[in-house]
Amino acid sequence: MDKESQDIYQVYVLEDLKNLGELSHPVRAGLLERLLVRNISLNRLHANPDDEFSDPATGPNYEIVGNYRQKFVKCRMYHIKPDTDPLTVEKLSTGGYRLLNGHHRWMAMRMINMKRTRITIVNTIPASKIISAIEKSENDKCISFDLDEVLICDGKSVAADRSPRFPFNLIYRERIRQSIGACFKELGRLGFDIWVYTGSYRSKGYMEGLLRHHRAKVDGIMNGLKAKRPGSGISKAFKDKYKVIVHADNDSVVWIDTGTREFEDIKVSSDDDWASQVIQKVRQQMSGKVTR
Repeated sequence: MDKESQDIYQVYVLEDLKNLGELSHPVRAGLLERLLVRNISLNRLHANPDDEFSDPATGPNYEIVGNYRQKFVKCRMYHIKPDTDPLTVEKLSTGGYRLLNGHHRWMAMRMINMKRTRITIVNTIPASKIISAIEKSENDKCISFDLDEVLICDGKSVAADRSPRFPFNLIYRERIRQSIGACFKELGRLGFDIWVYTGSYRSKGYMEGLLRHHRAKVDGIMNGLKAKRPGSGISKAFKDKYKVIVHADNDSVVWIDTGTREFEDIKVSSDDDWASQVIQKVRQQMSGKVTR
């Protein structure tokens, strides 16, 4: 690490996080703020303490930082805007915004004394609310689905439900795998809490609305998982609450007994009958007659 990089990292990451302290926490940003605040001073941005970037033992990838720095310098030289996505941030209680995605770009901007940058403000679901929802449940079994990798599909390689009617099809453009609504309804009848998660920063309201238009009722939603630290308590809350945890993937249903810590990896096919297969395998596992 060269001296300049070391100074930037020490001042704008380590010292800044120390000055913010534990009292600074994410708060909900209103709709108008999320729509209107698109370009801000770099002085209002702070690193995320839960990101590996902010851990001195890991820290930034300085090759990536250097590549971004060169790109931004060239853009400045030719008076053109950098062809990069806005930094993804969340609002902080003490003012300013915490980075969720874009730490390396942010550091490169700091190194060439850029003053302002584009941002996208999102609201992540706090770990405390996720844990509270788990603890309030009356069920002792849950099943989880990955929104990005499993539920959303292209409608070509995997059959999709019909798009919502106008004008909702203009809001919810993503396609949802066929028969998910019926699948979720039956799993709920079998006594499962249904959790949908995503590593992206889609809002809770958007995800609920998208699934609701496919009659897919869920008990819990988790977004921005890549911004939540491993020690957030979410995994422990799931293990403490549920005797059985199931994860439905494109080609398997993983059944975990949290008491014995034993698990079964039950194969399914990612074809158009996937939802029916998931229900069938869950029923068989509950009755002890699963066919692998």
